[in-house]
Amino acid sequence: GERLHTLQGHTNELFQFVFSSDGSKLVSVSSDLSAKLWCVASGECLHTMQGHDGVIVTAKFSPDDKQVLTSSYDGTAKLWCSASGECVHTLRATDLEPEDDGGFLAKFSPDGQKVITVDAEVRFWSRASGELLQALECAGRKSFSCEVSPDGKLVCAGSRDGIVELWSTASGERLHKFVHEILAFPVAFSPDSQQVFTYQSGRREAYCPGGCNKLWSTASGECLHTFGGDDGNVDAPFRFSPDGQEMVGSLADGTLKIWNAGSAECVHTLAGHTTQIASVKYSP
Repeated sequence: GERLHTLQGHTNELFQFVFSSDGSKLVSVSSDLSAKLWCVASGECLHTMQGHDGVIVTAKFSPDDKQVLTSSYDGTAKLWCSASGECVHTLRATDLEPEDDGGFLAKFSPDGQKVITVDAEVRFWSRASGELLQALECAGRKSFSCEVSPDGKLVCAGSRDGIVELWSTASGERLHKFVHEILAFPVAFSPDSQQVFTYQSGRREAYCPGGCNKLWSTASGECLHTFGGDDGNVDAPFRFSPDGQEMVGSLADGTLKIWNAGSAECVHTLAGHTTQIASVKYSP
């Protein structure tokens, strides 16, 4: 419980902290329009990455920790060199409206060779060159989240219209369309990429008192289980166990439930929190 460092330098609210995969560095993002790279051992600020004209929404390290990817309300994503702090590439949104409250989201593909951005399209970019490789047009009004399957073969994106779409990353073919009543997004793929969990936000009880959140087969597009009713409506923090045998999710009242991934039977209920849980993860 010892405090090791106090990291000071941002001039406004902090939004996110992310460790590098080797644990040696930390990136922070703030509403001061900057991202900072820190040395975990010394607490020293190594680089201040500035260049966005809007609030930075997310920051992520590449799988090899050599680059940092930031995305912003200004409709751009930027790739930064971890060693120098210099901006390597700027990737631009296709359609970002001023009222969009999700910003412009970006992430690395599982193999780290591509950057995936989400707005009116799901776009794949070459991390090395910054070239646009592929664009998938979304059926929904605006997609604001996406998940890539662990094997890198599938991408799933959700929209404000309640439409969640599943594509093949190799061909760009739309494989399945999962329909919710309102605002919906994918949360997690199973480790074997055979299932995907989708979450519906908003006034859920008014639309689906029996449950709004669903587990789907990526092969058939079939809904395997709907979480609701006795389960309660599962909130966004949701994870599969590393072996894919279990799933853990939080309820709005702060309760955690663990389900068998095959039967969707609840095997444990963990109580103790008194309000909504922000994040949940399994140990490796």
